[in-house]
Formats: sequence, C-alpha cells, structure tokens
Amino acid sequence: MRYICIVLSAMLVMACSAAEEAFLYNEWSSAGFEGRTVCAVTVRRSESGMVWFQCGDLKIRPSGYRFERQMRALCELIVSPLQYPDDEYYPAELLWLEPIDEGTFTDDAGVSGADGLDILINSWISSCEDAYLTIHYNTWWGARPGHHDFYLVAGTDPDDPYVLELRHDSHSDGREQLSEGIVCFDINALPDTGGEIKTLSLKWKKLDGSTGVAKFGFRTRK
Repeated sequence: MRYICIVLSAMLVMACSAAEEAFLYNEWSSAGFEGRTVCAVTVRRSESGMVWFQCGDLKIRPSGYRFERQMRALCELIVSPLQYPDDEYYPAELLWLEPIDEGTFTDDAGVSGADGLDILINSWISSCEDAYLTIHYNTWWGARPGHHDFYLVAGTDPDDPYVLELRHDSHSDGREQLSEGIVCFDINALPDTGGEIKTLSLKWKKLDGSTGVAKFGFRTRK
C-alpha cells in the first residue's frame, strides 16, 4: 500500500488549519450549509448516474467531477445554498480531491501486523462515517518511505461483532521520520445495524507498545 506522499502531507496541513470551522456538520446543516470548506466525503453515484458526495449527514452535488469509483476522499469545496426548498443536494464547486488510502477489512485473525502507530483520535479526520472507518495516525517511516499494510480485523470478540483490531505491518521500513498518514476501511459488511447506531470498539498497538482503545458510532450504509 502505501505511504503518504509529500503532496498529501502538505494537503493535510492545509486541511487541518480549516478543520475547526469546516466540520460542524450538524450546526451547518441546520443553519444552512454553504461556503468554502475542506472535508472528508464518500464519493457516490445515484442509480440515475448522478455523482454526489456524502459529507456527514449532508449530500453535496459537485460540478464537473467524473465518477471513478466509490471511495473516501479529502476535498475542498465551495458549497452553495440549496437551490430548491425540496432539494436534498447542495450544489458545490470542487477545488481539489485526494482519495484516502484504503486498508484491508478482514475476518482473518491470522493476518500479520505487530508494528505500532498512534491514532490521532482528536483529529477531525479520525471518524466512523457512512460505514467507513477513517484513521488519522502517526508512525515511523524510512528516509525513503516503504510499503506499509494496514488491516482491520473483525471477529476478535465472539460476543461482540463490533469489536475490531487494527494491525499495522511496516515490512521493516526504517525509523528515520515520525510522520502522519491516513487510511480508511469500508466496514459496511459488519452486521446490519437496522438503522440504529452501534458502538464500535477499536483496539490497536501504540508506538510505546501499549494497547489503545477508541469508540466510534457505526451505522450500516444504505
């Protein structure tokens, strides 16, 4: 997979500087969502072929974007007010879009990955949204970053299907620089929540060797 390139690192700096105002989804949706914003979205396409972005609870219709595939991405948009009272899609101008690296979601408990990483829980990027678990993290990379694999393992707790374990395999990459990265997992294959929000428990090995635990709200994507 997968290292985060210099361009993406620069993009993250820009995105994080706008985060405090850009990600008040509920407040913006009730007051009227509009303006220039950096956000994490799911790129989707309707049955009629219309491309739209899922952004929190909001639906955005970007102009001039060609659908490649469903994916999670960071982007910058200029969002306009709803054009019609009964319209559910906010029109927007897309300034840039960067796909988020995709990890492997599996129920194979035998996958390797014992290298540490620190998840930036308070980052606006770390979220469980639209049945994607997106992780903003810190870990060690070589001077010339090598191939890292990330696995999200289900079925580790026979009593709770919503307990997941994140594993990281750096493939013996160097430890010359401690840098940030982003990885996402499509977890819609978890048992259907029936429209309810279930508590998702995530466990992982930190850089100091201890076990990290975080909780997210998960709802099946329809």
